Amino acid sequence: MWPSRRPTGLFGQTLELSRLLCQGAQPGCVPQQEMAGLCGLPRIAEYDAPQSWAAASAGQLPRLLEHSAQRAACHYLMWLRLAALQGQISALTRSQHEQKLALLLSQAGGHWQDFLQQWPAHNRG
Repeated sequence: MWPSRRPTGLFGQTLELSRLLCQGAQPGCVPQQEMAGLCGLPRIAEYDAPQSWAAASAGQLPRLLEHSAQRAACHYLMWLRLAALQGQISALTRSQHEQKLALLLSQAGGHWQDFLQQWPAHNRG
């Protein structure tokens, strides 16, 4: 059951997206990586709290931050698709945002190259 006062910010938006995708069912009923795969987006593995702690404790904080950034990008792409489906934004606006993100990520290089390879151009906009 949802708390009477919902969280705000990006975390609150993540919970709200989860609720919408699950049609009001239990939060988190569909893992993000599965939903992303259905949308033709990169399937970024999910880390639970013990996995995140183990990675941070092992000195893999940069890798953990990269992973979090990729999950946030994937979440943003799923939000764009949901907003377009709900008529909150046009298909053109969604496409423009996806193309802009793809351009920014291609310029960033590094771990984003793997993300872009998993996100084929024909699935962008």
